[in-house]
Amino acid sequence: MTPPNGLPQVETMAWTIDHSGIGAIPVAALRELGVEADRFGVPTVVTDVLLDSSAPRVARDRAFGFIATALAGGRIASLTSVAHAA
Repeated sequence: MTPPNGLPQVETMAWTIDHSGIGAIPVAALRELGVEADRFGVPTVVTDVLLDSSAPRVARDRAFGFIATALAGGRIASLTSVAHAA
């Protein structure tokens, strides 16, 4: 399947992950997303999981979701405090 035209990059990636899995995203695109995530203050461990092809798919999917939320203006501080409380 082909993603709809006109979607911003992160939304296109999300569409691809939903339809074909995270393995369908080129490694270079994931690295680029990781660089952007660093700029937004996403914890390095989250980016590391996203880029680790040996990590379980669900972990990589959640890492992508965390990063997408951050890029969409989510509050990293509140999300990381929840993670530390668990």
